Amino acid sequence: MDLKGKWNFSFDNKTYDDELILPGTTDTNRKGKVNENRNETTFLSRYYKF
Repeated sequence: MDLKGKWNFSFDNKTYDDELILPGTTDTNRKGKVNENRNETTFLSRYYKF
């Protein structure tokens, strides 16, 4: 089954008032709070926290 396209989503599971595009991740869709922790290795850290 092909799931690509726009999908409604929510981090709180109550209101699906935001969209993301598949294939992709919350990072590639720039969803969540920006990870400003510079003490972590960038290869192991998410760009956006959720």
